[in-house]
Amino acid sequence: MSTDLQHLLLGAAAVVVLVLLITKTKLHPFLALALSALGLGIASGIAPVRAVEAFQDGFGDTLGGSGPTIGLGTLLGGILLGSGGADRIATVFIGSRPV
Repeated sequence: MSTDLQHLLLGAAAVVVLVLLITKTKLHPFLALALSALGLGIASGIAPVRAVEAFQDGFGDTLGGSGPTIGLGTLLGGILLGSGGADRIATVFIGSRPV
C-alpha cells in the first residue's frame, strides 16, 4: 500500500474516531479532537513526543490568530448582557412573541 493511500485511510479513520468519541461517548469535542489528532500522528509514524509538539504548535498558531477576536467578542457579549442590550437585540429580531 502506498504511503499516500495509507495516510488518506488513517485520516478517514481519525475522522470516524472523532465523530464516535463525540457522539457515542459524549466526550468534550476539544478532548476528542486532541485525542484524534494525537492518535493520527502516532499512527502515521511520528514519535509521541513529536506528535504532541506538532499539536501544540498547530494549536498555538491557530489560537494566536483567532484568540484576540474571540476575546473581544466575549468582552462585547458580556457588556451587552450586563447592559440589557442582548435582550433588546433579541426582542428586535424575534419580537415579543413567546419562543
